[in-house]
Amino acid sequence: MSAQELIAALELEELSDEEHRIRSWRMEQFRSLGFHLVSAALLAESSVDLAVARRLAARGCPPELAARILL
Repeated sequence: MSAQELIAALELEELSDEEHRIRSWRMEQFRSLGFHLVSAALLAESSVDLAVARRLAARGCPPELAARILL
């Protein structure tokens, strides 16, 4: 799935305002850790613990490897 397809699919989901704000915040957080757009979107909509992603990043784990571990 391309980044555009993923974004389009996410936009089609009906989310409450609060759910949308949370998912957007999570995506920003994953992006700030260096994850690519698609990985950040997948992580944001998953139940992945953001704190675990932060610990991996703090220990020098590359974002691509961290995404494979977390997803």
